[in-house]
Amino acid sequence: MKLIQLHLHPFAGTVNRTYNFENGLNVIFGDNEAGKSTMVKALLLALLESTDLTKSEFKNLITNHLPIGGDTINIDLQFEVSGVVYELKKSWGANNTSSLNAIGQAPVNNPENVQVELFRL
Repeated sequence: MKLIQLHLHPFAGTVNRTYNFENGLNVIFGDNEAGKSTMVKALLLALLESTDLTKSEFKNLITNHLPIGGDTINIDLQFEVSGVVYELKKSWGANNTSSLNAIGQAPVNNPENVQVELFRL
């Protein structure tokens, strides 16, 4: 999997931030509180966690990432696998939604099916 772009809108202390990844090795560095760990946590949630969570799972996994005064986090991730570009969109909170699609194809919108497809890729 090659990461292309990560967009957080909002996520934790990030209101609207886009990270673009280059070909080859990408090095993440910066001062304390620059957002390095936030970006890694967002990637892990986007790739590994379903949006279909119980109240307990939501509390344990998501509430620490809600923005101050907000009730929703949104992560968009664009990545490539075997020459095919995919767009992953996940939202937790007021509207729990998942969508995964290969560019130009119909999206997968069921949270369980999105996770199955992500693990397959």
